[in-house]
Amino acid sequence: MVKRKRAWAMATTLTLVVATVSACGRSAVVATPTAATSGPVWAVQMQWTPTTYAIGLQYDGANAYTVGTRIAAEPSWQRHTWELTGAEWRGTENFGADFRIPALPGVAIQQVSVGLKPPGQGGPQATAVLPGGGSSGGLAQVGAGGTQGDSRYHVAAVAGREAEVLDPNPAAAAGGPSYLYFRLSRSSPVFAAHAPVAYVTVTFAAPAAQAWPEATFAALAAQGITRAEINLEWDAIEPAPGRFDFTTLDQDLANAAAAGIRVIPIFWDAVWAGTPAYWLTARDIGSSGAASQVPIWWDPASRRAYFDYVQATVAHIRAAAGFGGAFLDYGWLDAMWGPGPGGTGVNGYAPADIARFHEWLPTAYGTLAAFNAAEHTAYSSWSQVPAAKPGQALFPIYQSFRAWSVQQTYAKLSALYRKLTQAPLYYYWGGSFGGAGVGFNLPDTFFQLARQYRGTVVLDDANVSALPPLFHSLAQAYGVPLLEEWTPARAGFSAEMAQFLGHYGFEGPSPAGLDFFLYNGGAEYRQGFPVYLHWLPYLRKIGGAYPQQPVAVYISYASIFTDPQGIAAVGPELQALWQSQRQAFAVVTDREVAAGAVRLADFRAIYPLNGAGDPALAAYARAGGHVVQSPAQLLRYAPAYASLSPAAPAVEVVPSVDAAQHTAWLTIAATSATAGYRGRLTIDSAGLGLPPGRYRLVDVTTGRPVATAGGSLTVEVTLTPGTLDLWRMDPVSAVGGS
Repeated sequence: MVKRKRAWAMATTLTLVVATVSACGRSAVVATPTAATSGPVWAVQMQWTPTTYAIGLQYDGANAYTVGTRIAAEPSWQRHTWELTGAEWRGTENFGADFRIPALPGVAIQQVSVGLKPPGQGGPQATAVLPGGGSSGGLAQVGAGGTQGDSRYHVAAVAGREAEVLDPNPAAAAGGPSYLYFRLSRSSPVFAAHAPVAYVTVTFAAPAAQAWPEATFAALAAQGITRAEINLEWDAIEPAPGRFDFTTLDQDLANAAAAGIRVIPIFWDAVWAGTPAYWLTARDIGSSGAASQVPIWWDPASRRAYFDYVQATVAHIRAAAGFGGAFLDYGWLDAMWGPGPGGTGVNGYAPADIARFHEWLPTAYGTLAAFNAAEHTAYSSWSQVPAAKPGQALFPIYQSFRAWSVQQTYAKLSALYRKLTQAPLYYYWGGSFGGAGVGFNLPDTFFQLARQYRGTVVLDDANVSALPPLFHSLAQAYGVPLLEEWTPARAGFSAEMAQFLGHYGFEGPSPAGLDFFLYNGGAEYRQGFPVYLHWLPYLRKIGGAYPQQPVAVYISYASIFTDPQGIAAVGPELQALWQSQRQAFAVVTDREVAAGAVRLADFRAIYPLNGAGDPALAAYARAGGHVVQSPAQLLRYAPAYASLSPAAPAVEVVPSVDAAQHTAWLTIAATSATAGYRGRLTIDSAGLGLPPGRYRLVDVTTGRPVATAGGSLTVEVTLTPGTLDLWRMDPVSAVGGS
């Protein structure tokens, strides 16, 4: 999941200083810049060894990585100015960066500075003095540390100047570039010289230095939106340890309340604008031994600071008329532990983490003798037990500790929050079945917490078709409200829009809303927000729930305790199964069964996506349950609710049925960005759980009938790429037989 900050609409000019070490370098080849217009001037001082690779700039403009003009290698220190139009500094690149410099290994960079053109406007330039990721004047190097993400470099003297020299990036394709990332401080004079524009959805973010005006909230309210999120910048709320400034937040809440909007602050902890607070400098260690970008999970000072920040802020705003609840997000965005440095390995190997691991061991095993017996070891003290890394024999023990750490931390945060307020509580979950997703934080953990602390789970990446069936089933099993979120992409935008909106039916019967995380002023706002507003009143007409059938697919998390990528293949398999089979099966996890949230005996048949030897499945089979060998065999026990001829997995049909089993709603989405569809859609009332009889399909947006038939309905369908339709299916008697 990629989250972004806020929109800018301005013309921008950038200046670059470049050079090479050797006199054998090529002569200067400087691309002609675009026409200069008033706006910031970015000056980058750079030196690199001779290469035919053109040094580039990628900035936050028409997309998150808009490509600026490029220049070729130079034999000595040189300066280059990029003049750009349409820059929207929203922090949409990795690490919340506003721009990055890609170059091949050997490039050495000494200084990056930002000013305004003409010179002198808007205060002094903001400069990041390299090496070391230092910040001066408000321009910070982010993703720094030498081995973080695809920012890889070492410090060296080049042609008499100390500089950061880019190293090979193993994560990139052979011969590919490494990157350096930069972000302009939102409180710097250069940034403050331009009035920011809010991003809007049922979420939007507030700048650190300026509250959103009442008119902005009123415009949201007029469009039927009742909630807005604000990304709190920890730096702005707590500029020094224990010293809080709620001036802007108070004004936001007052302005929102005056317009009838409730604000939901997001308490980020890491890898986000203004977080962690600049005065928290300790960083975690990955399994490779390299420094991470995130704070140390179990560092006492960092942990206490975050808890105090949440407690002080919530205590201050809990009585405000505009307060609408809060997101708690300790850790790396909404994937908690997150990926390791460079996108590989596992975080959690700082001394404080390992010390807490050794404290946890006796609570998990009781005695050292019990541990040795269980793990076939012969340790004489708990401190001898290694914090094993992926691939090592005892890594499942450390992975279990990490999973416990997420549960324990969020339980304490939730208990703290509930002592302060009964306002809504939200947990983000984002990612996938591999990487920084399920391999690092189990979805069940947050549903269990939401059940205990009366919270709502937010599914980020709700457009990814493998996730809504799983999260719907979890929400049903744990009795927890579900909210679906999507951060718009710029490629394939209309198709992902249709897919996201089409998944709304998975939220029933306890829908919490749609969280459309986008920005006012960007292309996705101009294109997407009107579409979103168009569909909101129609989607609100859906009053039922996904018609879950008494068959299930089964997921075991066991393998991720050996390998964080252990169930990465489950996601694509589940997505393909649901898209092609169009059957409302449940998705059951081994954690659900262990928690008593579901009983396997309630299902007529189960297909294991993985974990075929799972003890719970074995017990189900011994008791007479049907463990089938292919997903198609599930159709023997419950019918599909829809089918397409010809087949088209890229056409998604999501049904919802009211509690009386009287009326159904169906979203039909063409989720390919390039291909439409022409064919026949057949809807089976039995697969929807509706009683036999004659039914009519009505287009919800026009009120016009689509088709009428008994038992099943077959409709000729023509869809263009990115199309969304919404139909209602009523008994003919309910519409007067007309």
